[in-house]
Amino acid sequence: MVGGDEGAGFGPQFAVMANCWKETFASGESPLDPHFIYTLPGKSLAPKLTKPTAIEGRHTAYEMSEWLTPGFDNETRQSVVGDELGKFLDAAVKAVYR
Repeated sequence: MVGGDEGAGFGPQFAVMANCWKETFASGESPLDPHFIYTLPGKSLAPKLTKPTAIEGRHTAYEMSEWLTPGFDNETRQSVVGDELGKFLDAAVKAVYR
């Protein structure tokens, strides 16, 4: 979504996807408004980034300068998560339990 156009089409495309996901999870007699928490690539990854302004209902963006993949440190035998990903996960948990 950000490679070819450096993020210029990210906002509208991501908003459509987010609204579809929210609609899928918001079914039932009393429709829910699931809080959609997502990451945005930083300017170093997507210099022409447009933000998804058309997401309906509750949502929170968290910008990351890098998208890191959790891994495993063989020396310490522990899970390794980048600082920014860890901060995102903390923010997501806090937002959900508010």
